[in-house]
Amino acid sequence: MRFTLSKALLAIAATVGALLSTSNVGFARQAAWTAGANFPTVNVRGAGAWFAPNSRFYVLGGRSSDLAGSDLLSPSEYDPGTDSWTPKSAAFPNNQVCNMVAGVLNDAGTDYIYCVGGSAAAAATSTPDVRRYDPIADVITTVATDPWPAPANTLPGGAAVHANKLYVFGGFTINVGMTTQIWEFDPAAAAGTRWTLKTAVLPVALGYIPTARIGSLIYMAGGETFVAPALADSNSCSVYDPALDSISPIALTLRATGETRAVDQAGALWVLGGGRTAPNPSNQVDAYAPGTNTWSLGPPFVTPRRNIAADVDPATGNIYMVGGYAPAVGTNNMEIFRTCPLPTSYCTAKLNSVGCNPAMGSSGTPSASAGSGFIVTATNMINNKSCLLFYGVTGQAALPFQAGTLCVAPPVKRTPGTVTGGNPPPNDCSGAPVIDMNLFAVGGLGGSPLAALTVAGTVVNCQWWGRDPGFAAPDNTQLTNGLQYTVCP
Repeated sequence: MRFTLSKALLAIAATVGALLSTSNVGFARQAAWTAGANFPTVNVRGAGAWFAPNSRFYVLGGRSSDLAGSDLLSPSEYDPGTDSWTPKSAAFPNNQVCNMVAGVLNDAGTDYIYCVGGSAAAAATSTPDVRRYDPIADVITTVATDPWPAPANTLPGGAAVHANKLYVFGGFTINVGMTTQIWEFDPAAAAGTRWTLKTAVLPVALGYIPTARIGSLIYMAGGETFVAPALADSNSCSVYDPALDSISPIALTLRATGETRAVDQAGALWVLGGGRTAPNPSNQVDAYAPGTNTWSLGPPFVTPRRNIAADVDPATGNIYMVGGYAPAVGTNNMEIFRTCPLPTSYCTAKLNSVGCNPAMGSSGTPSASAGSGFIVTATNMINNKSCLLFYGVTGQAALPFQAGTLCVAPPVKRTPGTVTGGNPPPNDCSGAPVIDMNLFAVGGLGGSPLAALTVAGTVVNCQWWGRDPGFAAPDNTQLTNGLQYTVCP
C-alpha cells in the first residue's frame, strides 16, 4: 500500500504543525440556531416535551388555525437523528388540546408526558383534565380521578417539573382574569389526592408564563396580564422554592414578554422570544444568570414568534422550538439550538515498535457549514510512514485488530492516505499526521466521504492507522487511540 501527501495536506501541515498536541487544542464549544424539519402542519398553542427514554421531542395538541375544528388531536414525534417527524396514532379524547402545559413524570416506574388543561379553537371554555401520554406504547389516557381543581374554565399559566412533581403557576380564567394560584401535582399520591394548592401565591396575577426549573428552584419571567378585553405582556419575574413553598422576586427581564417558553440552558434561564404587545412577538432570547441575578442577551433565533411548542434536551442542551404565531399567522417552522460537546479521547493505543503510544488530538471546530477548519491529528507516531484515518458514525468500539485495538465501530470508512511526517530517518516518534475533516467532508481531499459528516449533530469516531515496519507482517502497523467528535452547525 503506497500513499502520497496531497498539496492540501501539505498546506495544513505547514500552518498548524505548531498547534499539534496529545489533547484537544483550541477547540471552542460552538452553538447556533439552525433549521429543523418543518412540522407536518401549522401548529400554534401546542405543548412541547423532550422525552429522555427514547431521545425524542414531542408536540402535543395545538391547532392549525384559529378556526373551530382545527385542533390537532394526535401527538407528533421528532427524531433528531433523522431530522424527521412521525405523526402518532394515539389521540386525545376531545378537542380541548390548545394551551396545555406538559411535563414528564414517572408513575410506578414508567415515564409519561402529563398534560394539564386545554381549550379548543374558537371556544371560551376549557377542560381541567389531566391526560398522560406514553410515547413508547403510543397511548393517551385520562387521569379521571384527579382533574386540575383550578377555577372553572382556567387555562394553566406556566409549569415546571421538580422532584417528580408538576407545578402549575397562575392561569387565565377565560375572559375573566388571571390567577395567582400555585398548584402541585404528585403522580405517586393516592388517587383523588394528587393535587395540592400551595400556600405561596404569585406576586402578580398572570397567565402564559415562561417557566423553567434550574436546580432545586423554579424561575418565572414575564407572562400575560388581563384587563378586559386585552392581554398584555409583563416583565414580572419570580423564583419559587418548592421545598419552602416560598416565592421571591428576581431582577426584571430586559423586556416584557409572555406566551412563550423558558428553558434551562446550562444553568441559565432562557426566555424564547414571545410576547404580543408591539414590538413583540420577538426573536430575542433573554438569558438570566441565577448566580448573579442578572440578565443578558442570548443568541436570537430567526423567526419572531409566540405560543410555541418548545423544550430542551438536558443531556445535550439542544433546544427544540416549533410553530407559533410568526408574528400574527401560524407557522410550521422549526428551529433548533444545537450545542456541540468537546471532542473526547477514548480507547487504547497500540504501543509501537519504537516504544511510544500514539495519541490523537484536534484543533478547530467540526462544522456542517464550514468547508475547512477542523484538524484531526496525532502525535508519537513513527515518522515518515504511510497512514490514514479510520472513521465511522455508528459509535465507539474496542475490538482486537492487528495486535492492537480497533476503536471505531463497523462499518469502518477511511480517508485518503497520507504520511506521518516528522524527523528524517532513523525511526523515532516524531510522526504527526494531520487531516482537515471539514475539508474532507465536502470532498476537498478526494475519496468518498459519508454524507453524514456534513450533518449537524452527527457523532463521528475516528482513529489513525499507519505502517510500522518494526513489527512482523501482518501486524506491521501502528494504531492511535480513538477520538469522538460531534458535527456542529
